[in-house]
Amino acid sequence: MIDDIISKTARKHISDNNIILEDWQKAWLIYHSDLDWSSQLDRLRELEDNTDDKLLSEQIIFYVIEEYEKYDKFFESEDGVVYILSVLFPGDVEMTRQGVFDSRIDLDIVNKIFPYPHSIEKACLIRDKDEFVLDDIGFLENETLGTVQYDNCGRITDIYARGTDIEEWSDNHDGDMFYDRYFQFNHPFKLGDIVKRMDADNSDDILIIATRSDGVPGIDASDSGILVNAFDRNTGFMWNSDEPQNPYIFDYCEIPTDTDDLAEKIALEWSDVLKGNGGSLQFIQDGSQFLRESYEDRHKSSYITGFLLRDSRFI
Repeated sequence: MIDDIISKTARKHISDNNIILEDWQKAWLIYHSDLDWSSQLDRLRELEDNTDDKLLSEQIIFYVIEEYEKYDKFFESEDGVVYILSVLFPGDVEMTRQGVFDSRIDLDIVNKIFPYPHSIEKACLIRDKDEFVLDDIGFLENETLGTVQYDNCGRITDIYARGTDIEEWSDNHDGDMFYDRYFQFNHPFKLGDIVKRMDADNSDDILIIATRSDGVPGIDASDSGILVNAFDRNTGFMWNSDEPQNPYIFDYCEIPTDTDDLAEKIALEWSDVLKGNGGSLQFIQDGSQFLRESYEDRHKSSYITGFLLRDSRFI
């Protein structure tokens, strides 16, 4: 299991400190890892075959059945629906809608044209616009029947489907599912460390600064891990994570002190501020503003506004 952890830093820390993971913690890590949807289910089923934890075995079986039901529900044929393709282009923080189709999209063609993370949303087709709330396009009901997320290789990463028959685990059982439990991580990161996400498609573009690693006991998965600040080197945009992140998806990011890269200079200043070693908040603010302005200039004409896949060959 340790070999499957994406972070070299975390793998070394676990090995050096002889940390033993319980089976439910292994399942937690598989669920909260960078694995695509199909690989995640395969790994969980493999774990279920080899665990002596009966509760965990039941939960994994329940979860796998639930996920396949979502898959079947999303891809079943239905009248009166449309499929909306959205793509996350490099440097963007939100997906851009690329087309609306009256049948499922040929994913092989989509993956060739858009080798970036993308999603397909299933929504109701409007028949009488006076009876529905319209979105900004003007003819779709503002309600999602389901969404499938894909990575840049066209692999499914997440599925949502409304109207499945399966009930929540908590409806018939006591206790939280393995992925909702609190995981008290043992990790090497400290306040102000500069790290990078190893599970992100644009991991080279984003610098993550760890801001809390105090291991305060929590009650569920939302309290697990560490809090981070993120800095986007393209846009100068900074954000704080709303909930703790899995530290086993981070590696240290070594930035030379004599770097000429503005974003890297900002990250070094930020690290010094957090560690109490000085640093200039004004420099961070000014540098970030400059990056934001230059990003907007570079992208004014780059956004795709037309529906590129309207051709009937693609639907």
